[in-house]
Amino acid sequence: MDPSDLSLGIRLVAGAAVLFLGRRLFWLFVGVAGFVLTAEAVPQFFPGQLEWIVLALALVVGIAGAVLAIVLQHLAIAVAGFAVGVYAALSLQPGVGLPEAWWLPVAGGIAGALLGLLVLDWGLILLSALVGAGAVSVPLELLAPWDMLLWAVLFVAGVAVQASMFRGGRRRSLRPNG
Repeated sequence: MDPSDLSLGIRLVAGAAVLFLGRRLFWLFVGVAGFVLTAEAVPQFFPGQLEWIVLALALVVGIAGAVLAIVLQHLAIAVAGFAVGVYAALSLQPGVGLPEAWWLPVAGGIAGALLGLLVLDWGLILLSALVGAGAVSVPLELLAPWDMLLWAVLFVAGVAVQASMFRGGRRRSLRPNG
């Protein structure tokens, strides 16, 4: 099996799980966010790497993120929020015509970290729908404007599904079995 096919399959399945179950499977959301960010960043910062090396590094980072989420929930929320904010800024920057600037991903990361920490449940719903929509739509490499339309539809669907499962009131545990 071609490593790029495996990477695409993992991204699509994990992206769909995070898109619709990110708040409930918080640890999976953090792991997928780490996987997706690493799979996107490594080829940009270290061009010419073999696909299997990128995949292996992304899997290691994703697994480390999931373990971190189980052990250190609030720190993991901030780290995952930052990673998703950076990913969102980098993904949306060309699509909306923003100029390339170093501060946009940093600002997106800070906004994501704050969102995750300040409004935990809704932050998790929004951030996991954001990364899930990106994990499913970006690898499909659709042409504009279909790429942004698919991303928006997936994002709205993910928020709607997770919001319908969210039962207000007391906060449920973020642990894997909670």
